[in-house]
Amino acid sequence: MGMSGARKLEFNMGRAYARSALSKLGVHDADLPMGGDRAPVWPEGLTGSITHAAGPQGGYFPAAEIGRAHV
Repeated sequence: MGMSGARKLEFNMGRAYARSALSKLGVHDADLPMGGDRAPVWPEGLTGSITHAAGPQGGYFPAAEIGRAHV
């Protein structure tokens, strides 16, 4: 996955926030592979979103929200 250093940091920080949110739901050591559309593949029964916003002085602020999927 040929990312620049800044993009790689942004990607990894977003995944770290997602893993932290998953652990609060009792899901520990989850693998979050990238799907064909580059979105995270969430553990079965869960859904979520990772976002990154550019800060006013550069830099990025990642955030993740995870919830139980309602089928």
